[in-house]
Amino acid sequence: MNLKIQNRNLQLSKSLENLIQRKSQKVRKMLPSYSSQDIDLSVGVEKMSKGKQYQTTLVLTTPQTSLRVEDVKENITTSVVRAFDELLRKIKKFKSQLNRERFWQKEPAESVAPVSLERIGGFEDIIGGNLEKIEGYIRRELFHRALVDNFPPGVLQPQALVDQVFLEVSSRGAAKPENLAMEHWLFSIARELIDQAVDEVDLTRGRNNIEDPSEIESRWDDELFNFY
Repeated sequence: MNLKIQNRNLQLSKSLENLIQRKSQKVRKMLPSYSSQDIDLSVGVEKMSKGKQYQTTLVLTTPQTSLRVEDVKENITTSVVRAFDELLRKIKKFKSQLNRERFWQKEPAESVAPVSLERIGGFEDIIGGNLEKIEGYIRRELFHRALVDNFPPGVLQPQALVDQVFLEVSSRGAAKPENLAMEHWLFSIARELIDQAVDEVDLTRGRNNIEDPSEIESRWDDELFNFY
């Protein structure tokens, strides 16, 4: 990885340089699929001209994305640590999105036979045969949102989303892409519904409705148990 460190209005101590080196190695380990020459990481540390604050600026560039992070704290070490933590979080989110895109680009499995959607009775069989898979997929997506986007667990119920998938399949059966496996189509609809539901939820009101902090922890425990 091509690492460039710049300092302004402050002396780059050996301990600070070692900290940046260690944090940079963690960034490199998060991107094993890229060669070192394809990754550029620019680290800028600066003492602000006004006040007693320090700013850390990180710019990570790869062949597929560019991530930028800034953090200002009254302690330079804290600023560097917080900035790298945020960069690692953004890398995790980027990798998750990339993996999902690759999943949907896969060719449909040859073993999946074409499914007739001409009768409404067929929809019940489709949902019934894939009920556990659909609900499991929805739970994983909601768990992913809770980890990456800090979406409150428990606000959306997987069972309710499964019912919505059934309604969507019933109304959009004729629109199923011919080259997309049925299972992948169901997952695609589920993901669309999750995206819509998350956009519609008022996060502030959702958090305020949970008055007891222990209830949040309990819901997290439930989500972790169900996920694993």
